[in-house]
Amino acid sequence: MKKINIKQMAMIGVMTAVMCVLAPFTIPNGVIPLSLANFVILLSLYLLRTWKGIISLLLYLLIGLIGVPVFSGFSSGPAKLLGPTGGYFVGYFFMAAIAGIFIEKSKGKKFPALCG
Repeated sequence: MKKINIKQMAMIGVMTAVMCVLAPFTIPNGVIPLSLANFVILLSLYLLRTWKGIISLLLYLLIGLIGVPVFSGFSSGPAKLLGPTGGYFVGYFFMAAIAGIFIEKSKGKKFPALCG
């Protein structure tokens, strides 16, 4: 993996900030609310590519873990990661890895699902 330059670090920071701003807004759906985090994760993977998008996701989770209310419903802390929605945070990494593979294989095509 190549070294990350200043521009890429700034983009990682911007995408982490976008995630921190948009992820707390939720659509109530019983115990587990729907958030905009999935959209921002996919956007960051598309803009930053796989590993830098995963770094952005990791930074977002660390910010929430230390107590900044960036998780759904403006919550934070280790209790949120170990609660009923904690599996979603683990699933974000799997989603990022799988989606990142598809985005890398698409090589800039508009419809990655149609790539052969």
